[in-house]
Amino acid sequence: MKTKILVMFTIITAIGVGMIILKDNFGEYNKQVNYAYRLLEDGKYEEAVLAFNKAIDIDEKSERAYCGLMDTYKRQNGEDANQKIYEVASRAMLTVEEVEKIQKKYEEIQAEYIAQNGKDILPKLPKPNKIPDKNDPDEDDPDEEDPDKNDPDEDDSYLYEELIDELSNNYGMIQNKTFRYLVSEDEDAPSVDNGIIRIVDNDLNNDGIPELIVCRAEDTNLIVEVYTIKDDNVERVSVYTAPEVETTEDYIYWDMFSTMKYENNGNVFIKDNNGKKYLCIEMGKGMFLNQDEHTDGKNLIIYEFDGDKLNVVNAYEAVIFGNNGIYQSSDALGNTNGEYENSSDFVQAYIDSLADYGLDGLWSDISYLTYNEGDYKIRYRKSSERCSNIKDIISIKAPLQEDNDEGYAILQIDTCN
Repeated sequence: MKTKILVMFTIITAIGVGMIILKDNFGEYNKQVNYAYRLLEDGKYEEAVLAFNKAIDIDEKSERAYCGLMDTYKRQNGEDANQKIYEVASRAMLTVEEVEKIQKKYEEIQAEYIAQNGKDILPKLPKPNKIPDKNDPDEDDPDEEDPDKNDPDEDDSYLYEELIDELSNNYGMIQNKTFRYLVSEDEDAPSVDNGIIRIVDNDLNNDGIPELIVCRAEDTNLIVEVYTIKDDNVERVSVYTAPEVETTEDYIYWDMFSTMKYENNGNVFIKDNNGKKYLCIEMGKGMFLNQDEHTDGKNLIIYEFDGDKLNVVNAYEAVIFGNNGIYQSSDALGNTNGEYENSSDFVQAYIDSLADYGLDGLWSDISYLTYNEGDYKIRYRKSSERCSNIKDIISIKAPLQEDNDEGYAILQIDTCN
């Protein structure tokens, strides 16, 4: 009898302790969510993100923290906000008990985007991950064919998986992001590994279908390829190499890793400006060994994807003739826009020009444009450190190692993960 009483007491105690723990967790969860919402209202978005995620860690089945996190990303309005909102909602659809509230919040944000941009830029939300009830006629039967399987509005980014496998097999992935090559007048390709540097996806024209952007090294060239999905097929996007020029290339390429150069640097990034996205490539011209008169500077090409092809919407070339102090601005076709005798007027001209794309901070210091003047380390800063609403894809720097007796240059590639 005493044993039975002891067992019953133990069970009751365990249940009571469990209820206390559940009550404590519920109280802690609400306290954390309320704190996160206060941060959101105060405009402390980064802190709010951390606070909402902490609440999710406490209770991943409650919907309030997910809804708050989606609101935070929407108000923060980063260049990849729509993707982050989608990722939060997708995770919630797999875990929360009241998915209807997640769906309602997602639809509210969709409506806000449509009101702002004139179109929906959020991907279609996946279905909730529920075990079907065989006795419920409204539940989906997993053995039945999904009516949305061939729906063109369904997310078909999975088609890229096969392409990524094919590209990886064809080119290989570069594992070592630091390379050493000999600075010489030998025109042979430097000892840089060929292969893929980074692959990212981004919806470049906000149509709900992400494009795939591939950066890879091929001999002396940096190659940038863009792929999109059309009629359930993956296609490589044609690149119009210059404004008002009808000839196209399969990809963008830049002589980046040549042994003929003392120094080079570059950035590949996506700029979000007033709802439009631009794929940008910024490259240092480098200091060439075989030139009697030292020149250096930078090039910037701005591409816009129209759903069919990449068009050059603008291009800039900054050239500095170091020996005679002439600063020259040109476009990619070689047309000279202006010549300046002092660096401040030269830089101001680019600040004014690049402001049209929200990139006026990109070349706001002479050090961004030349090896000869200012703090040369400045120009190795990522694009996102100079301008807002930028997603860095890769950043490359190859400063001349003047203290290296062996004459080697060091190439470093930052994949910006």
